[in-house]
Amino acid sequence: MSPRLLITGANGSLGQDFQAYVQRAMPDEFELISLARSEFDLSAPADVLRSHLDELKPDIILNSGAFTQVDAAESQQGLALAANARGPGILAEWAAERPDKYMIHISTDYVFNGKKEIGQLYEPQESTDPVNYYGLSKLKGEESVLQAAPEQAVVLRTSWLFGTQARGFHSFVHKNLIDAKTAKITHDQVGTPTWTGSLSKMILQTINDRPCGVLHGCNAGYTSRLEQAQWIAQCLNLSEDARFESIPTRDLKLPAQRPVNTAMKSSFNDALDWKSATEMFFRSLLKR
Repeated sequence: MSPRLLITGANGSLGQDFQAYVQRAMPDEFELISLARSEFDLSAPADVLRSHLDELKPDIILNSGAFTQVDAAESQQGLALAANARGPGILAEWAAERPDKYMIHISTDYVFNGKKEIGQLYEPQESTDPVNYYGLSKLKGEESVLQAAPEQAVVLRTSWLFGTQARGFHSFVHKNLIDAKTAKITHDQVGTPTWTGSLSKMILQTINDRPCGVLHGCNAGYTSRLEQAQWIAQCLNLSEDARFESIPTRDLKLPAQRPVNTAMKSSFNDALDWKSATEMFFRSLLKR
């Protein structure tokens, strides 16, 4: 019998692309249980979450669900904390109470304060110090998961995620290029763009190896948002028409502070560099 793999946040970018990846790479390996937020709300009371888990009986939990609205988290702290910390902790507790269960909890580069020099990469064991409430809620989620299931769970941090879902930075840049509009892009935010296809491969490797603790699931290298936008334009053969206005992050006047440099070192030796991953992503779209 195939192990039952529960995917929370299944309607998100990673949730959707991971399902598609598994169905292509190993269609008979798992019995997938893919649940959107409306079907499995991480902010629900503990007894509701436990009841769902008792009914579903997953062998492996991939928690890709989260409250990801960085600015909204500043004003909706209770909801962010419930979805990003309390809920994941309950999932980990449930797994720890049963032998042979395993949980992968997706976290974020925003647990770091971003004060490293450009070119220096954060490693999994380094100190955390989030500068906004979204990052703090995700950090508390990491702590809740690892405290509840230290030998049956792993925290997989990722960053600047992009995939087939029509939202996020890639879609913003693409739309502005197609519409021939000038896009305001920050030049002072640095990170590691990560393709959901790459992260999906890392998740499958993690399920197979079952490590515990904290890993960084990201592509290799680092870049600024402006340089990333320029590379997207080049991949789309729109570089000659690309129009970007370089601005500092402070000019966006966002409710939540952003860390400057959250570039991370991948825990996976075969991680693609972010440029190659971006090229592969756009080639994969052409095949659809």
